[in-house]
Amino acid sequence: MTPEEVLNYYFRSVQIIAWLEKDTRQLETDITALSAKVAEERQIGLELVTSRKLVAASGGQPSRGLPKGIDDAYVIYEAQINRLETELLKTRTLLLHKEQQLREMRDLIEPIRRIISELEPDEQEIVEMVYKHRLTNCHIAIELERDEKTIRRKREQIIQKVLYKCRESAEFAPRFIPKTMIQ
Repeated sequence: MTPEEVLNYYFRSVQIIAWLEKDTRQLETDITALSAKVAEERQIGLELVTSRKLVAASGGQPSRGLPKGIDDAYVIYEAQINRLETELLKTRTLLLHKEQQLREMRDLIEPIRRIISELEPDEQEIVEMVYKHRLTNCHIAIELERDEKTIRRKREQIIQKVLYKCRESAEFAPRFIPKTMIQ
């Protein structure tokens, strides 16, 4: 990988991480809502079964619209609870999968993040403008109120710094071998 590819990869990964974090927050909200629904259904089911038992014990007839026997009420109640618990389990499993993806992505970009954090603040700003916001040298020069040639020269220096840091970093060393050395 070239330094440009490394930086492009980093900022694409940062964007993916932001999307995954948004997904996990939504899944956590969904899990909270489903958990509350399961608790509510359990309460309704218990009240239904209890009322059926009381009606049966008193020898009376259950009200219209309810199942005719305690077993029917219990079967319907259990089916609803099972459906909700299955949905809750699927959502929790998906959340665990997303959290695992987040950990893996963060681990993958950590060496690049360290390299970028070692750059000077103005260099970090230029890197972000180029690779995150996709600005040209001309746009960066206007934004930073500098000459375009100065920005071009600064970008070349940044790339050389990143290349140097990647080569000395153990995580990247095998990937930054000059092509002339490969036979």
